[in-house]
Amino acid sequence: MDNQLERINPLQAHQERQSELTELTEQMLHSYEALKSAYQEQGEKLKELNTSVIHYKQQSSYWEWQFNQIKSRQEELEAELEELKGKLRKREKQIFGNKSEKTPSHSEQQSEEKKSLKKRGQQPENDSPARRDYPDLPEVEEVVELTDKENYCFCCGLKYQELSGTEDSEVLEIIDVQAYRRRICRKRYKRQC
Repeated sequence: MDNQLERINPLQAHQERQSELTELTEQMLHSYEALKSAYQEQGEKLKELNTSVIHYKQQSSYWEWQFNQIKSRQEELEAELEELKGKLRKREKQIFGNKSEKTPSHSEQQSEEKKSLKKRGQQPENDSPARRDYPDLPEVEEVVELTDKENYCFCCGLKYQELSGTEDSEVLEIIDVQAYRRRICRKRYKRQC
C-alpha cells in the first residue's frame, strides 16, 4: 500500500504540476492576448497620429504658402502706395505750390528793388559776344535764283531786274559727320515799275 501511495503521490504530484502548468500556460496565453490587443491598439493610435501629423504638415505648408502670397502682395501694395503718394505730392505741389504769376507782397517788392537796380538782359556797358566764324571749315557755295514764275512783279506783271551783288547767309551743316560751311547767295532783284 505504501508502494501504491507512493505511486499515487508521484502521479498526483505530476497531475498537480500538470494542472499548475496548464493554469500558468492559460495565464500566459491570456497575458499574451492582452499584450497583443494592447499592441494592436497602440498601432492603430500610432497610425492615427501619423495621419494627423501628415494632415497638420499639409496644413502648415498650405498656410505658409498663403502667408508668403499675402506678404508679397503686401509688398507690392506698399510699393504702389509709395508711388501714388509721390504722385499725390507732385500734384499737390502743382496745384497748391508757389505760382510763377503770383504778385509779390509789398515787402518782397521793396527787397527786390534794393537787390537789383540793373535792368535785365544785355547791359549797355557790356559788348555783345562776337559772332563766331568758322574759317577752318570747307565752304560749299549755293546760288539761289528765282524761278520763272517767281521772277515777275505781282503788281505790274513785269519781270524783276537783277541787281548786282547777293544777300549772303551761312548755315553750319554736319553731313556724314563732316562739318562744312554752306554759303547761300540769293540774287537780288528790284521792280521795274
